[in-house]
Amino acid sequence: MDALIDFFRYADMPAATENFILSLRDKIAGDADFSDAMRRVRYGDKFSSVMDTLAEIGKKYGESEYSVFLLLLALSSPIMKKKYEDAGYSEEMYRGACRDITYKSEECRKLLGKPGNRHPEWVQGFFDLRLFSLGRLQFELSEFKYDSYECAGAKISRGDKVINTHIPSSGPLLKEDCMDSYRRAHEFFNCRFNGMSAFVCSSWLLYEPYKEVFPKGGNTRSFTNTFDVIENIPGKKFDDIWRVFPVTDCKDPDKLPEDTVMRRNFKEYIKSGGSFGYGYGIFLFDGEKIINHHGD
Repeated sequence: MDALIDFFRYADMPAATENFILSLRDKIAGDADFSDAMRRVRYGDKFSSVMDTLAEIGKKYGESEYSVFLLLLALSSPIMKKKYEDAGYSEEMYRGACRDITYKSEECRKLLGKPGNRHPEWVQGFFDLRLFSLGRLQFELSEFKYDSYECAGAKISRGDKVINTHIPSSGPLLKEDCMDSYRRAHEFFNCRFNGMSAFVCSSWLLYEPYKEVFPKGGNTRSFTNTFDVIENIPGKKFDDIWRVFPVTDCKDPDKLPEDTVMRRNFKEYIKSGGSFGYGYGIFLFDGEKIINHHGD
């Protein structure tokens, strides 16, 4: 089967994006430099190592490097599919990895006007079988980077393996969907402390000064309340503004849209001189319920 047609079966891309990729293939796929980049990836080179080449190809054809990279990802999907099959991972998990390419493509389209992918290091995790989509959320193993965390008779120490949680831009963070993902990750990674998995998250969503910006009773606040925040790490600017607004900076906050409660709240927060940053949090999970210090 044609690699792109097979990829589209799993990625659930908008028809307009599928057509864009097909058109881009007709324009670029025969290029010798593009073929060489495909060969390098096929033989194990990291995506980040071919980005300069893709940028030069983009210049030749009037396309951004991110759009050219999206085409390369779609055409390279059989590599990832075979890895999933060889490892015995489910078709659903492979579908989740392909859908993440769609989520990143939509983010690029909203920011830059055309589908693409701006995150070669991120998508590498799916191709290397380090990062997995398990329902609504995505996970990978990482090392706990603080001295210790103790809760419910379990102690997690620096260097212990914990389950790192990621939130794709794929819709609402419904509590029941998140719980389903935690159950799947608990079973998949089988990394236990006193019978419990330790889930961590490093995200702008956990930066505690933002808490009042998130609508009360909303899904985002419910998600953040799951974690015991260990540290708030301030930043000089709102690096994650693109996750809230379709812009890459907040130089002119008066022009930011106010079409949702969160956007209205964040716009006011920015204009009032609020600080920016991200937080690192943790909770335990026993397969059915969440355990943390505050009982949410």
